[in-house]
Amino acid sequence: MHPGVLSRIWWSFMRIIDPGTITGDVGTGWAMVISLFATIGGIVVFSILVGFLSNKITDKLIELKKGRSLVIEKNHIVILGWSERIFIILEELIKANETKRHHRIVILSSMDSTLMYDQIIERIKIFKSTKVICRTGDVKSILDLNIVSPGTARSIIVLSNLSSVADSGVVKTILALQYNNIKGIPIIAEILDTDSLPLTNVAFGRCVYLIPVYDMISRFLVQVVRQDGLSDVYSEVLSFKGSEIYIQKKSNIQDKSFKDILFSYKGGIPIGIERNGKVILNPLDSEIFRPDDKVVIFSEDEESFNLSNKKIPIDRNAINIKPTKEAVKEKTLILGWSPSLPLIIKTTNEFSPKGSTLLIVSDMGEALVKTEEDIKDLSLKNIKVTYKKSTYNSLKILKNLKAETYDNIILVNNHFDNDSTSEEKDAQTLINLLLLRKYLDDLDTDVNITTEMEYPHNQYLAERAKVNDFIISSKIVSMILAQISQEPLIYSIYQDLFRATGRELYLKEASEYVQLNKEINFATVLFAVYKKHHIALGYMTMNDDGHNVLVLNPERNSICRFKERDRFVVIAEE
Repeated sequence: MHPGVLSRIWWSFMRIIDPGTITGDVGTGWAMVISLFATIGGIVVFSILVGFLSNKITDKLIELKKGRSLVIEKNHIVILGWSERIFIILEELIKANETKRHHRIVILSSMDSTLMYDQIIERIKIFKSTKVICRTGDVKSILDLNIVSPGTARSIIVLSNLSSVADSGVVKTILALQYNNIKGIPIIAEILDTDSLPLTNVAFGRCVYLIPVYDMISRFLVQVVRQDGLSDVYSEVLSFKGSEIYIQKKSNIQDKSFKDILFSYKGGIPIGIERNGKVILNPLDSEIFRPDDKVVIFSEDEESFNLSNKKIPIDRNAINIKPTKEAVKEKTLILGWSPSLPLIIKTTNEFSPKGSTLLIVSDMGEALVKTEEDIKDLSLKNIKVTYKKSTYNSLKILKNLKAETYDNIILVNNHFDNDSTSEEKDAQTLINLLLLRKYLDDLDTDVNITTEMEYPHNQYLAERAKVNDFIISSKIVSMILAQISQEPLIYSIYQDLFRATGRELYLKEASEYVQLNKEINFATVLFAVYKKHHIALGYMTMNDDGHNVLVLNPERNSICRFKERDRFVVIAEE
């Protein structure tokens, strides 16, 4: 019986896919020849097929290794660009979202994605519920931006490379994002030139938040040097570790005054009102909450505060309100130079009492001349600025400068000098700092010293120098970027806090508000501070070793005993 067509097809197919089948064949010569050619043909066809599939898989693995595959995520954080500040941003975002499941951060940079991820793993050890995804591409390219799915992101952070043309790159990136029709997604971007801020704000619209890096650092530097310990307060407030600023999403406070709700919250301290996308910080006590208003509150997290009907007793006999001391003229010494000096000078003038003086000492003579030209058009009504071309790396020079006669000394880290790495600049700053501290210690003189550094780990190396405050410029900017990416409305709060004419954070002596050496609860502190229309966030005491101890957002019924030199952390307008 002759086999049918299907049997013949099956017979041929088996020899094509399995060359070993030919060993069992028997029959005529032509049948063996056909079987042989079918087997050889099968080997060729399947070799081509295997090679094709292998090449496709290899290409896909290479594409994945290059970080060019599409990210399919929703509600993720996108970071565009790469710099040293990215590690602090990642740490803050990980802390902010540690209670959330499946949190994603997607990074797009021109750097190789494998190298990016290796550096992240080396610097950050704990990721908790956060997964970091790295992709390689041009952040100014419309096509490459699509790789990170910006249209479905929760917010987008654009990093600057701090070069002379950095702003143009940031602007191109924002325009490329807007070309992709990204609407309603907050874009938080670093920018260097404050003169272009009004133009770019108008051009980009409401959902773009521009952070002026140099201006922010300058304002922070000037505020901190005038108040010992203030950098510790800001570091706590700006970080997601401990208490920070939140906006309550839902609240049943309509028709209540701000004064009513100030003393009604448990686990948090109300500091303002969010109304129609704008924040009113420390409003009048008679300000009435409208139907859509939200409470701006200082709390440990979004779920740790709530309205409470429980009344904490207030010891009115412990309240001892004294008038705020009048500001006296100050002498400030700046050691070092950076291109942000004009901004530092301008900000110092805004914050200083009339009749104050500022001396800038640097061995960069041409730079000092340029700085002098840059500030010629500024109206400096409160300070007189003088310049001195000199080094400051010897005890003899510090003696000639009479450094001990100044109220405040700012040691600038020249982190805009491209001839040295940031680590080398920090190392030189540490040497100058130790020298300055030895000179002042030998004279037994107490002067407020604020030192600017680039890397946080160098702060611990310098602690033995007993510096009043450290400014880690990269850390401050990074923490602000991270906070605004989580809650864009906080942008206006920091604008207010860093302005000389707005509300600011102060460290006020406890004796201005309450009696010393008497046990009182924090509810009494809150009540006493509000008598001067200030809002208390906590207090700073000094331990037996002479170190500051900061306590923010304490329980209302917690008992405190304040001594001389203890201070309250307050939001006030003065």
